Amino acid sequence: MTTLPPHVLDPGRLAAVRDTGLLDTPAEEPFDRLTTLAAELLSAPWAFLTVVDDMRSFWKSCVGTEGARENAVEESFCQYVIGSGRELIVGDVTNDPITASNPSIASMGIAAWAGFPVHAPTGEVLGTFCVVDSVVRTWTVRDVDVLRVLSLAAANEIALRGLLDDERTYRKEEAVRLEAIVAAERAVLLELQQTMQPAPLVVPGLELGCCYLPADGAAAGGDLHDWLPLTDGTVHLSVVDVVGKGVSAAKDALAVTHALRMLAIGGTPVLDLVGGADTLLHRAFPDLAATVMVARFDPADGRLVLASGGHPPPLLLSDGAARFLEPSGRAVGWPEAGSDDVVDVVLAPGDSVVFYTDGLVEAQRDIVLGLQALQSAALDLAELKSIELAEALVQHVLADASRVDDSLVVVLRRTR
Repeated sequence: MTTLPPHVLDPGRLAAVRDTGLLDTPAEEPFDRLTTLAAELLSAPWAFLTVVDDMRSFWKSCVGTEGARENAVEESFCQYVIGSGRELIVGDVTNDPITASNPSIASMGIAAWAGFPVHAPTGEVLGTFCVVDSVVRTWTVRDVDVLRVLSLAAANEIALRGLLDDERTYRKEEAVRLEAIVAAERAVLLELQQTMQPAPLVVPGLELGCCYLPADGAAAGGDLHDWLPLTDGTVHLSVVDVVGKGVSAAKDALAVTHALRMLAIGGTPVLDLVGGADTLLHRAFPDLAATVMVARFDPADGRLVLASGGHPPPLLLSDGAARFLEPSGRAVGWPEAGSDDVVDVVLAPGDSVVFYTDGLVEAQRDIVLGLQALQSAALDLAELKSIELAEALVQHVLADASRVDDSLVVVLRRTR
């Protein structure tokens, strides 16, 4: 009989698993998006998000399987990850002393396995986020990095749900609104570099374009944007710049954009989005700090409402002129985080608004010169399409500059 690693049966871990409320629940789109993305990016036939108790590995989300949504914990590879508390990357499971005797090699046809632990906010390992292949393979550094980011995104999703449950406990009068947020949450559009960006959005009367450029010699950082259409016909847009670099910053940026998205879907006013995100994220991410710009655009009448969390001001291009729109506020993670006011403007057909992160305007080491360079370049290039304008602004403003920080540009244009 197989002896399970002691951590699998740890009472604290099992209690944390039960507290998630995920066992024996149906598949859900936010988790399925993550596993589908993992399978596509790593070209793997199977991908799983598992939640593991003392009896079985429950597949909360699975790609490549039909029918069954669990296997016995003794037959799972998750037991090894829970036992060690760290990732397990195996290119040939039959030749690895940890996995060679696992019965799933024969029953499921497993040849290669790679997975990371999915942690509860309190640190316990709930299960794994993993991809599986039916042929022996070498997992690349990129494969491992993508898997790490997606596993953190899965943990974020679980943590945010727990925070919403806590919020209902602490603020009973908001229970109905918070339940609506949880019910409405259906999309996490993640991609690392290009794959961390949201899918293209086609909305009549609106043209969007973006360009992201990492710092010189740096991995993907904390610059991220998000957009999505809301049920009232408006479009939510956010631009986030997290303090930090690498996978940790990417994880934090995803958490911020996700929290803003959830609140926007739930009907939170633009003025309250930054403060609401700070409230949701504070307990699970106490060290997170991020500047934020949020916008709500109505293609029907051109109305654009902006709120800031300490972020550089967007640039409005209208009728041959360029001026900055300057809502005020404090960053997520700072004392009294939130927006002080909103800027409410109506865009005419052909008007554009340029959102960006500070890496674009601070590369010259003088932010005033950087803002002037952005304003001048935007006026010269204003006739370009949104995607072309975003790319050209990055090239022109950063020409001959030392890129010590990531740069992101998002262009929103009213087309009719």
